[in-house]
Amino acid sequence: MFKRTVTNEPLYNLISSENFTVRGNGDTPQEATTMYRIPEHQRFPSWPLAKKQKLVDSILRNYPIHAFIMVRRHENGGENEFCNIEDGQTRMTSLQEYLLDGYPSEAGDGVNDGKLFSELEPIVKERFKNYSVTIETFFGRGITDDVIADIFNRLNSGKPLGDNDKFHSRMTTPVLEFLTELKSHPELRDDIEKFIGAIGTGKSRKGLGDIVGVILAVATRGEEAGGQACINTSYEQNYKYLKRVLTADQRINVVAFFKAYFAMLHQVNDAVNAKPKKHLYGKLSGVLGLSVCSWVQQGVIREEIAWYIGKLIQDPKYEPSTFRELSKGDVRNCQGPSVARRLEKIVAQCATSSSDNGTVCEESEEEDV
Repeated sequence: MFKRTVTNEPLYNLISSENFTVRGNGDTPQEATTMYRIPEHQRFPSWPLAKKQKLVDSILRNYPIHAFIMVRRHENGGENEFCNIEDGQTRMTSLQEYLLDGYPSEAGDGVNDGKLFSELEPIVKERFKNYSVTIETFFGRGITDDVIADIFNRLNSGKPLGDNDKFHSRMTTPVLEFLTELKSHPELRDDIEKFIGAIGTGKSRKGLGDIVGVILAVATRGEEAGGQACINTSYEQNYKYLKRVLTADQRINVVAFFKAYFAMLHQVNDAVNAKPKKHLYGKLSGVLGLSVCSWVQQGVIREEIAWYIGKLIQDPKYEPSTFRELSKGDVRNCQGPSVARRLEKIVAQCATSSSDNGTVCEESEEEDV
């Protein structure tokens, strides 16, 4: 069982450059040797200036702020001890930025009126640096990657933590490790870059949920609770499969799907000399979902999907006339049953009138559901 301690420290001990390394702008946190470090699964700090200034104002007024949550780690065979920040990295980054004169305090606040840290009175500087913060530290053998991911997700349950962020917090699970292998697979990596683009990078970690859905749907094809049921981008629906160690046959089948998928995309785009449109090909709510659904059902990607892609290349807003028979949810949804119903209508449209001009596609600014 792991242990938890609660201590109080001066703010400066937490945020000084000697003790804390900020995340940086790369896809992974910059390498750090300081006591407090940002783990890879943490999101990019993204507070607006006004929110940073409000936090500084709370410190200067001696108002309370939430505790900082750490997990104690060791490196170099246990010789060096450090802490991963599980909750509070954005606050620590914002406060260090202020300490280093990165922005002024809030103007007209009646206390410090828009001053940089270096412009504060000496007594106010000391008040800021000596502000007492609460640190909760978890340590011990019971702190596994699963426990850390669970803590991270629970701490962020009240914040807009997206499915991609949640999947990114589980990058050490077998399924996410296999996804990482796929991205560098010698027979797939060029086509992934050409037709889908970056997966799991940047602030949004885009594409992680979609590709996890593909892997799980193909790998669990034939299982009663898997296959089509895994065609979604939901962490809550698919997290239970993340620790599954895929068999050699399952891994081969996933690779085979992507080879067939990219072969089809090459054929269709080359036929009309079209430049690949990545937004069409990397989402379960789109062509990718239809293709994996077909693969789960029949072990092949149906030719009608290639016909549909050709229509989309001509007009990205194209929708078959048969989509009028679907609910609005089924037209947009990336859940397996909805994808299957769209595939059925595409097959029907191609069979009855392949020259169909379609219906009007209403733009949707909502995320896939």
